[in-house]
Amino acid sequence: MSYRLKPGETAAHMTRRVAKEQIREALLEIRSPETDDAEKVHQLRKRCKKIRGLLRLARPAMPKTYDRENARFRDLARKFSELRDAKTQLTTLDHIASEIPSTDSTELTEAYLQARQLLQRERADLREARSLKNQDDRCRNSKSELQSIWKDAKTELQQALGGIDNWKWRDGKPGSFESLGEGLQKTLGRAHDAMRTATEDPSTDHMHQWRKRVKYHWYHLRLLQPIWKQGLAGNRDDAKKLAEALGDLHDVDVLGETLRRFQKENELPSGADQLIRRLDERRNQLSRKALRRGRRLFAESPAAFSKRCRVYWKLARNDA
Repeated sequence: MSYRLKPGETAAHMTRRVAKEQIREALLEIRSPETDDAEKVHQLRKRCKKIRGLLRLARPAMPKTYDRENARFRDLARKFSELRDAKTQLTTLDHIASEIPSTDSTELTEAYLQARQLLQRERADLREARSLKNQDDRCRNSKSELQSIWKDAKTELQQALGGIDNWKWRDGKPGSFESLGEGLQKTLGRAHDAMRTATEDPSTDHMHQWRKRVKYHWYHLRLLQPIWKQGLAGNRDDAKKLAEALGDLHDVDVLGETLRRFQKENELPSGADQLIRRLDERRNQLSRKALRRGRRLFAESPAAFSKRCRVYWKLARNDA
């Protein structure tokens, strides 16, 4: 199913159609016996984010619906955020370790191995607490708890799906670009603001807030790309690369917080300082890369970009 507008489609119809497609795909993925639980978590969180991006684009036309449904999908995704972070920290640590020269100290290697063991232990504890274990290891009780977790998620998704046809389009002009243009410009403006804040103070929270705004903008570009593929492809690709760089940076920050906690609890050997220093170097590299990409992507003002898309929209509808 494509996450994009169809030529000649009204904004209201696109919003409802795409939401339905994303929820139906999420339900199919949850029910799939071939997909393991970790992948189900990953896919469900992605679907929730894409629906929230869609809702944010259409927010001016349906503010009450936005408030209700955005909260629904935000809370659903949050239920699985710890599981995602636990897996990603291991991946990020392994990536950092792969860049350690073989000539470096054994203390650094020991710190990496101990950190990895601690992360694996925490992940195993979390999976046990949530009953998300490999099928071969499940006992009868944990399997029942697991089924309950996914049953709740399916119920939430089915309730959301059943209510989509009742989403009200407030401005009475379902075919116009005005509401989408307002949502596009507002979200892009917040991304501009977040970049300025992150430039002045690239803290973990400021970079994470910028990342969320960039990702919403990327979703909007994906949805609107059919109004002129060539005209928006560059923005879409740049937004994707920027979101990925900021995502990598967020993963480094989460891992850094965990390693410092391990160190404070005296669970890491003396080489931990070297490991954390390498993590900080990686963070600085990613931060500089993101800011370079951001300055290019956001060179055009939100108002000018929205105006450009409004022209593309009118031309696309005339040609449909």
